[in-house]
Amino acid sequence: MALACANVRKGRQRCSSRIDVFPELGTIRRIIGRGLVPSCPNNHRRRAKMHVSDYMTAAPTTIPASADYQQAFEIMEQHDLHHLPVVDASDCVAGILTRRDLQLAARCFKEAPVEVREVMHTPVTTIAADTDLAEAVECMRRDRIGCLPVSEDGGRHLVGIITESDLLRALATLLAER
Repeated sequence: MALACANVRKGRQRCSSRIDVFPELGTIRRIIGRGLVPSCPNNHRRRAKMHVSDYMTAAPTTIPASADYQQAFEIMEQHDLHHLPVVDASDCVAGILTRRDLQLAARCFKEAPVEVREVMHTPVTTIAADTDLAEAVECMRRDRIGCLPVSEDGGRHLVGIITESDLLRALATLLAER
């Protein structure tokens, strides 16, 4: 199995609190972690294989670290996003940007030109696509984050993103199988 969680870039946290924390992630982790499918004969239950790749958003919208934060706001509004992966000049994961980051930036910087790299979250935790979904939930719960960029090459090449909404979709799938 590939590296599950990796810190891609060291840096200081730019925000005093993380946002979009879903308090029920512990419950979701327990349900997904069991992966119980009650439709098996004789009430035998089997572990369903659920991977990050089954529920992630592939090829997510990204923004360069050098872009203006107001451009990031426009992209997030246009695509109805809550999380926006930030990439460096080599197209490697550099950070993550949230709506709250942009709201704080707007209050602090108003119309001033400020690069995304100044308001993004770093370091960013990434996860491999073949990681068990329960492990992704635990990683998000433990680190109190609302999304995980999905990457290859030990956290460098972005292939997707998994968010709280994706985890709720996975939970709905499990519950529908009951």
